[in-house]
Amino acid sequence: MELNLKKITEKKIGFNITNLNDSKRLSEIMLITHDLSLNYNTIRRFFGVVKSVKASNYTLDTLAIFNGYKSYNDFLIKFGLQFQWKSELLVIELIHEKRNKELLKLINEEIHLRNEFYIIFIQIIRELILIKNYKLLVKIFKLKQTQQIHFSFDSLILIGMSIGKLLKKINLENTESHKLLLLKNFQDLVITINVDYSNLNTYYEKVISLIYKNSKRKHLLEFCKGVLNVNIYLQNKIDQQFHTLTYDDNFHPILKSRIYSQHILKNKIDIINTLENYFILNKREEELPIEYFFEIIFSSILTKNFKVMDWIIKKVNSHRNYNQFFKFEHYQNFIFMKLLFLRKNNDSLSIDNILEYFTFNDFNRSYRGVIDQYIYIFKHHTNNFNKENNYLDLYLINSKRMNLPLFTEKYLLTYFD
Repeated sequence: MELNLKKITEKKIGFNITNLNDSKRLSEIMLITHDLSLNYNTIRRFFGVVKSVKASNYTLDTLAIFNGYKSYNDFLIKFGLQFQWKSELLVIELIHEKRNKELLKLINEEIHLRNEFYIIFIQIIRELILIKNYKLLVKIFKLKQTQQIHFSFDSLILIGMSIGKLLKKINLENTESHKLLLLKNFQDLVITINVDYSNLNTYYEKVISLIYKNSKRKHLLEFCKGVLNVNIYLQNKIDQQFHTLTYDDNFHPILKSRIYSQHILKNKIDIINTLENYFILNKREEELPIEYFFEIIFSSILTKNFKVMDWIIKKVNSHRNYNQFFKFEHYQNFIFMKLLFLRKNNDSLSIDNILEYFTFNDFNRSYRGVIDQYIYIFKHHTNNFNKENNYLDLYLINSKRMNLPLFTEKYLLTYFD
């Protein structure tokens, strides 16, 4: 935020602080206009004219007061909100007045300066998708500063998940939209981040099929084949030929788990030996990070493979203190799988112990609709929950909405048989 304080100070006085004279001028202006005393040498250090040092609270408070705030803390609280409000108005103006060059310049300059702009960036993409301006969207995702490499993992997840929810609004009959979906950076920022199994029977399968047929990128092809295989399973077309996925040690951990989860979907006889090989191949100091189990956990739930669940439970570290939220979500998926395993084994005491701290609200959002089915299955078969809720009815309503043939009434009733 100190960078923002520098920028608004220079904007207020109308010149940049680049030398000794500039520093003296600002010191005099502050004294004359606001009766604020700040030594020009302090100003030189703060603006980096000479070797900078950590700014004192007095320096930060004085500059904040000069810019109309009560203190630096007041600046910290208000600046982000003011910035977002002004930026949102500006963005709406630029979009609807078709000032595309100015919009591209704004994104390229502002996107990584403050976290608040990520929300504005998502709003820009949403607006352009709704008005079907795919040409401008392509230009945005070709900008240097919107390349995946410039985003932190947390911001990548925020953007990918948020924009991914808007894919259903894209008009696939418009060939201009294909250019966006086949753009490398859009695929890296959105397609590989947000997985929407709940809509495999509608838009999502079409999006993945389009990318699969037109892409030559190795990791993306394996990703698409993995999603299409899950679709085959959810459609109850297990007599249909599954796509064959190829493992590469350079792949992301979640993609690695997706590749090995295919053996579960195909009901491979020696699945535990196969998973042991996977564990040995990727383990670190006799452990495997939770993300390496992500799709394996999901596939074990999908296929009712309690033998695989048992193997996972023995391999996953029992700690729950994850600093990164995505890892916490992965751990929640694991704990839910464990609840299903315990229900299968009628271990009510262990279930009660877990339910004291577990919540059903913190699953990975991409999988929410499908995972809801298993929550209903678990609650239907477990005495801990209020039977005023008819979980079978909720399950059947969700089944009808998703239109995925796997989720029959029999599937729920016989899940733990």
